[in-house]
Amino acid sequence: RLDVELHRNIALVAKNQLLSRLFSTLEPLFFTYSRQVIDLPDRRARAHAGHVRIVEAVARRKPQEARAAAVAHIRDVERDIVVT
Repeated sequence: RLDVELHRNIALVAKNQLLSRLFSTLEPLFFTYSRQVIDLPDRRARAHAGHVRIVEAVARRKPQEARAAAVAHIRDVERDIVVT
């Protein structure tokens, strides 16, 4: 649940209407996905580390760093899913 809330809040803070609408549409699927992958080996720790990097960059108002952290987080998730 916290994972879903974090992603929703990032979309809102980004003030990106498209991202917010997309997340709202996909939120039920994202919740199901999150519950399924969080128990993969080391996934929880890697997800947390990625989230911390994103949130810290947003808090410092560093959009390029936030974007780079978000892309790295997405790629990390992709690797976990493909390996599994």
